[in-house]
Amino acid sequence: AHSAVKVNGKRAYDLARQGIEPEIKSRIVHIRSLVVDSINLPEIQLTINCSKGTYVRSLVRDLGKALGTCAHMTALERTKIGPYSLADALTPEDYIAKHNDAVVKTEAHQV
Repeated sequence: AHSAVKVNGKRAYDLARQGIEPEIKSRIVHIRSLVVDSINLPEIQLTINCSKGTYVRSLVRDLGKALGTCAHMTALERTKIGPYSLADALTPEDYIAKHNDAVVKTEAHQV
């Protein structure tokens, strides 16, 4: 209910905040891989490679149900989206160093 998916043109989380329980239809997603990185009960760390449109929180909830228990996420880190990867990301300092000339020129024109 707290996802950004639209229900009748409105975000589900907006409806949920108004006390309305939106009916979110199920959708087909593709889980390319699901790896159990560590188990330190009650916590389990997973790495999931999935298609766009996958609600990982819902996947975790469904995994808990399938195991006959409940489950919730305590952390989510997106490491890749499309051609962009966290491994290729720059820190703000590295970005400034790499693009220093462009930053300086932009600042000079704002005077």
